[in-house]
Amino acid sequence: MNYFASVPITEMSRIGESRRAAVYLAQRAGFDQTQSGKVAVVVTEAARNILVHADWCVLILASDGISASWRFDTYSGLPSRHPAVIARGVYRDDNRGRDDVTVLVARPPEPAVPPVSEQKDGF
Repeated sequence: MNYFASVPITEMSRIGESRRAAVYLAQRAGFDQTQSGKVAVVVTEAARNILVHADWCVLILASDGISASWRFDTYSGLPSRHPAVIARGVYRDDNRGRDDVTVLVARPPEPAVPPVSEQKDGF
C-alpha cells in the first residue's frame, strides 16, 4: 500500500509537523524505531533548509526504487503543481518495480496575492 503526506513548509512550526508526518508514514510502512528516526532526521533537515534557504525551488528526494535516469525537465509544468502531484508523477513514471519506493517532494508555498479590493491602485 502507498501512503502520501503533504505538509506545506510555511513557517518553523511546520518543520515539526513534517517530521511527525514522515515518522507516521515510516511506521505505517513497517520501519522500526531506528529507521523511523533516520527518516525524521532527513525530513527535518530538508524542511529546515527549504524554509531557510529557498525562495522558490522544488526539492525531490527519492529512494533507489526510482530509476536513476528520471529527469525533472521532462515534466512540462510540473514544478508549479502541488508536491503530492509531483510525487505521484515521479512514482508512476519512474518506479523500477523491483524495490520499495519513497518519493519526498518539498517546496515553499507561492506568496499569497492579496484580493484586488486590498491592492492599492488596482495592482
